[in-house]
Amino acid sequence: MFSCESLPQPKTVLSVAASLTTSALLFRTIASDLIPTDYVKTLFKRISNQLTVVIDESDGLTPNQLFEAANTERIDVPTNSNARSELRFFELSFHKKHKETVLKKYLPYILKKATEMKDEKKAVNLHTVDYHRTDYWGSVVLNHPATFETMAMDPDKKAEI
Repeated sequence: MFSCESLPQPKTVLSVAASLTTSALLFRTIASDLIPTDYVKTLFKRISNQLTVVIDESDGLTPNQLFEAANTERIDVPTNSNARSELRFFELSFHKKHKETVLKKYLPYILKKATEMKDEKKAVNLHTVDYHRTDYWGSVVLNHPATFETMAMDPDKKAEI
């Protein structure tokens, strides 16, 4: 059995723990300075079964189409006044075995659906000139009940078009 006399002093235990912690931090600092981060990321990618796609809001100066597509129907939460300075992104995590499905089917599907949703919301505006206002050009949403099917046209021409 254990006896109190065989246990090390608390001062010794704390000293050893502090030394081990300091050594670990020193080793980590040296390793991060000497080993390129690409190698470390590659090592952890091989260990993990999960893949993560990070979709940033913009790619330099141009907006990211995939971010806008993923953000099409998302409800914006009110944020503080300097919200534009925040980094905005989406993360999509999935198992490695689904990589081809996500990259070849899911992400193009998101882009296609977002385009369809934007096209549905698109309104045709009728622009007119009004010389009596300070802003000469004005526009109104054109809501006309006519469709291609209800349009008066030769049936053969309609079928050809």
